[in-house]
Amino acid sequence: MSPASHEDANLLVQLAQWGAMIEVGAALGAIFGEEFDPETADSNDPPVRTILAFGETIGTLVKNDLLDRGLVLDWLWVQGLWDRVGPAALRARERFGSEALYEHFEALARAQAADPGAALRQVAVVGADGTAAVETGALCLDHAGHVAGDGYSVQANMMSSPEVWGAMATAYERATGPLPRRLLATLEAGEAAGGDARGRMSAALLVVDGQVVEDPGGGVVVDLRVDRSEDPLADIARLLDGADAFAASDRAAERLFGGDPAGALGEIDGALAILPGEENLRFLRAGALVASGAIDEGVAEVRALVAGRPTWAIIARSFADKGLLPLPAGVAIDDLLR
Repeated sequence: MSPASHEDANLLVQLAQWGAMIEVGAALGAIFGEEFDPETADSNDPPVRTILAFGETIGTLVKNDLLDRGLVLDWLWVQGLWDRVGPAALRARERFGSEALYEHFEALARAQAADPGAALRQVAVVGADGTAAVETGALCLDHAGHVAGDGYSVQANMMSSPEVWGAMATAYERATGPLPRRLLATLEAGEAAGGDARGRMSAALLVVDGQVVEDPGGGVVVDLRVDRSEDPLADIARLLDGADAFAASDRAAERLFGGDPAGALGEIDGALAILPGEENLRFLRAGALVASGAIDEGVAEVRALVAGRPTWAIIARSFADKGLLPLPAGVAIDDLLR
């Protein structure tokens, strides 16, 4: 449910008082009665006039940001009201030649009709300037809520505790490092505060670059997902370690093939600090060692890989045959694999 601010609450009270004064309740009974026909009703009919005035007033308040839009759409069946009195409003527009007549009532009804399941959803958007807009629908299952701050929004529903989203917001604000790591810390804080009331099931982490890229599917920094796991966040953490390590591996390969084997070694050593013993990283390191002149060390690494997994010989030979494994003068691939 959208929380009402103090100003919203005052306006809602005033609207309720005004609605009682103009007999909105009686008008509702009339327009939803069996004898009421929307196709023949006139905007001057007392019940129609009452509902049109009430709906247009609320629509105008929402349009001018004087009343929370989400709050209204959660609690008031605007589309249902417009369906009953809208045809009369449209005929009045044509009669008076005014397209603006009851336009705010209609706009609010259309917004609700565009997503009839809005009350079941949580939606958040963070703008490039850091401003955040978030909505928790009135029918989201307990415990459900959100916190929006400078440059972020956290949402949670079906939680075991109402403390979850607040804990997530605090963790995000305090976290340091790359964005994927900060998001992981946020998820871990939500789990520590109670997590999903149904138990652990799945987790996902998606981060894209801040710059628009032309390549379809490009610009993805991290895209990880774990389904049906007993400890999905631990699995996501393990996968994120792998993603970080292989991102360093990609940078190392670029440096190696760009003629900078020393820079490549620095990147690979950083990757191996995350994933010690990872064979793909060790193979790349062997190539960087050979390219940097540390031939004996590079040969020893390739031989160790082949000894542990003989099929690495296929990969090493293929790299050499295709010119992708630079070998110093006088060194043949067979020398590496003996």
